[in-house]
This record gives sequence, structure tokens and C-alpha cells, in this order.
Amino acid sequence: ITLDDSTYPRLLASVLSFIALSWRRRFHLVIDLEVYSKFSTILSTLPCAGDRAGYYVITTLFRNGLYTHLVYYNRQRHVQEAYRQLGLALGVDAEMGRPASPHVSDAERQSVRARLGQWGSGGRRLLLVNPNAGDLCLERRWLPERFARLAAHFSAREDTAVVLTGTPAEAEYTESVRQMITPELRTRVMNAAGALDFGEFLALIERADVLVTGDSGPLQLAVALGTPTVSVFGPCAPEAY
Repeated sequence: ITLDDSTYPRLLASVLSFIALSWRRRFHLVIDLEVYSKFSTILSTLPCAGDRAGYYVITTLFRNGLYTHLVYYNRQRHVQEAYRQLGLALGVDAEMGRPASPHVSDAERQSVRARLGQWGSGGRRLLLVNPNAGDLCLERRWLPERFARLAAHFSAREDTAVVLTGTPAEAEYTESVRQMITPELRTRVMNAAGALDFGEFLALIERADVLVTGDSGPLQLAVALGTPTVSVFGPCAPEAY
């Protein structure tokens, strides 16, 4: 069930649709994995499920009484441990291990091989660079000029192809990073932001020799796919992710 937040009327309509659906389905359990959001608290409470589980910190003590199972969210522990603690509160114990690898089809791999060939990147080592971060915390982005310097340094190597990644909404910002590279090297750096569907993006990460990124979704996908990563963290605590 996806909430459409593109406009306020659509958000309201999708929230009302969700509430109506939850009442019809009569949910038994709602788990809220958001730590700070008051909005998620509202969405987790309105279905009136018999069991409601979530986290609390100093700013969300109001959840006491609204949720039947509350777990303190310790920012100094890895997020997997936080999820495990919530499971324990619900009577479920599981060993924490490597996340399941997302499925990548042969057709998606073939499509990415063809695109890399079109970009003149086929057959070379592939450095994937994600200069972006989620809209909720843009301060997590490493400085764009530093990403540009990194891309320029490796694009000068004959054995390495450099590809910048991002979502369609991030294409303009990603291109602004590419434009910081000197013209003679800029032509050797491809901006793939918004050019791939999700399956192709997974195949691109799988194909990469290394991904350089900030604290972001692509980092988690690369870990799940077994692709080596170099991650730049700030200002949040890296031990959590």
C-alpha cells in the first residue's frame, strides 16, 4: 500500500483509502519502523489493530499508551539489532545475518551490458558513484566537488569506467556534479541518473567493481548484492548502518 505524497489532496485521499482498507481487513498487528515521525504514529494507530509495535526516543514518548509494544531505539547499535529487539518484544527471535540478495534477471543484466557498451564502458573495471542522499536528510551528501574530484581521478585511468547514478529526480543534481569535471575528462564520465529502471539499476550495482556513496539506499542494495563499497558518512553515526 503506497501513500501518494506528490500533492496534499492526493496524500489525503491515499491516507483515507488506507484507513478504510485497514478497517475492512481488520489488521491484527501494525509495526512502525519509523523512529521520529508523528505521521507514522497516526497511521499506525488509526487501523485500531490489537497489537501495535514501534520505537520510542525522547521526542516520541507520546507513543506510550498508543502502542502495545514499545522498544527504545538505541542509535549506537546497528539497525539490524534494533529490528531484532522489536522482534523479541513481539515474541520472535532470529539470527541476524547477511540480507537476502535482491533478484536480478538475465534480461536486466543483458540490458545493462548493452548500455555500458553504448556508453563506451564495456570491458573495463566499473566504478559506480552515487553523489546523492534522500530528501529527508540532504546534509548526508558528501560535498559535490569532492565527488567530482573522485570521478575525475578515476576517469583518467584507461582501465576504469566511471558511472554516476541517481533517481530521475536526482538527475539534475547528478549532472551538476559531472559538470564540475574538466571538459577533457567529463566525456568519460556517464550520468546514468534516471536512465535505468529499478531492475537495471540492481544489475548495474551487481556489475560494478566498487560503489562509492554516502549513507543511502544504494549502499544497502550494494551490500545485499555483494558489491564492494566505500561509504562516506556524516553527520549521523556510521555504526548504525
